Amino acid sequence: FEKDEFAIARMMMTCCAADMQPVGVLAQWADVHALTEGEWIEVTGTLSKKPYKDSFDPLIIVETVKKIDPPRREYIYP
Repeated sequence: FEKDEFAIARMMMTCCAADMQPVGVLAQWADVHALTEGEWIEVTGTLSKKPYKDSFDPLIIVETVKKIDPPRREYIYP
């Protein structure tokens, strides 16, 4: 990550806890230092893209960040 980037992610479980993996999107925000790893947030911003290898990755240019309580179900399932 660049110094102003972070990942907005959740853990996805396909079958059991042993196969959990993070799924998310890259975000860019000047105040990234104000975040704490593992806290739950809600962001608003503009969807953009960032060059990666021979393609692009999605990138959210963050405008606002709001701290929230964890959801009732912290994991996502496909």
